[in-house]
Parts: sequence; C-alpha cells; structure tokens
Amino acid sequence: AERFDLGRDYLGFAGVSESGYYILEIKTMDGYVRGYVVRRGCWSGDPPCPRVRATYGPKSRAYLNNPNDISLSWHRGGATDSRIVIVEDQISAAKVAQAGLTGVALTGSYLGEDKVIEIASARPDYVTIALDQDATGTAFSAARRWGLAFPAIKVLPLAKDIKDMKHSDVVELLK
Repeated sequence: AERFDLGRDYLGFAGVSESGYYILEIKTMDGYVRGYVVRRGCWSGDPPCPRVRATYGPKSRAYLNNPNDISLSWHRGGATDSRIVIVEDQISAAKVAQAGLTGVALTGSYLGEDKVIEIASARPDYVTIALDQDATGTAFSAARRWGLAFPAIKVLPLAKDIKDMKHSDVVELLK
C-alpha cells in the first residue's frame, strides 16, 4: 500500500495467498463483497505492479461469488456528495475514495450496459470517467455511448495513471 500512497482500509485488502498474490475485494454499492480479484504482488520492493487488463486477464483474475454478477468494485471512503469517478482498477478506485469521492473500478476498461445500469442506480449528480492513460479513447467512446444515462458526464484524460499519483495530486485532479 505504501507504494501507492494508500491506506489498506480504502483498498479492500483481503490478504495474501501462499504464492504471494494479493487478494482484493470486489464490493457492491452497499459494501457487500461480491467476489475477489487476485493479482500479482505489487508492494514492498516487488517489480512494477502489473495492470488489470481484463476481468480474466493473465496478470489478475476475478473470482465472483455469483457467476452472473458483474465485476464493478465500489470504493466509497468518506464521499459526501454524489459524484462518481469511474476508473479501471481497484487501486485507482481506492485512491479516489481516499480523496473523498466514490471510486468505481471496472476491473478492466469495458463499460457495458449492466455496469451503466448499476452506476446509474446510485443516482449520481456527476460522473467522471478517468481510465488509465492507454484507454483514453475507450473513455471517450464510453462517454458518447452512455452519456445520457447520467445527468452530467465528463472524461478526464490522464497524463499518469491515478494509481501512480500522489494523494495530493489525486485530490487536486478531482476538485
């Protein structure tokens, strides 16, 4: 967690497997655990942390309690307003929560109808899509496709992935 300037209480850290993989909770909007993402170790001197490329990618794997469930992971932290920031991975969502907003991790970059329905059911006033730098085009496509599902939406093009920013920079970025 120290590599990402992040407290583990925001992350939904569930433990470490015997083989050194980190287990992170996939949470519903209400905070119930809907499953887990298992990803290669990425703390305390490990090599650079692998990206979460897709729900069932080679470097991270999602395990859902209900196979028909979707893989959104909600991180609320101390959110006091109804703005939602959509990001790719749980570490970025946790950094958004630590900055005082609700972060929703797609566990990948795909924003489909089922995920939009769940996010819209939270009745946000404002939605920001802040996908990693390599998925900016995907973020703009998603905003064009799903923009009418929310009262207001914007895409935040990033020069650096949220998970790699300092806490103070994330707070400033999301003002």
